[in-house]
Amino acid sequence: MIDVVLAGTGHRPGKLDGYEPEAQERLIVYATKILPFYKPKKVNMGMAMGWDQAMAWACVRLGIL
Repeated sequence: MIDVVLAGTGHRPGKLDGYEPEAQERLIVYATKILPFYKPKKVNMGMAMGWDQAMAWACVRLGIL
């Protein structure tokens, strides 16, 4: 069995439907749906606003620490 480590980065909120909390929540929900497909042991991201932070929140919700 291979331990999968993902790295994620992407666009900032200005290019992803704005800075509203609803837009960020949609990104988090999407990330929460796609992460289980890859079954990562760990996820690395840069923590920029937008997709990076959505991936981080999705990891927290899924218990990927």
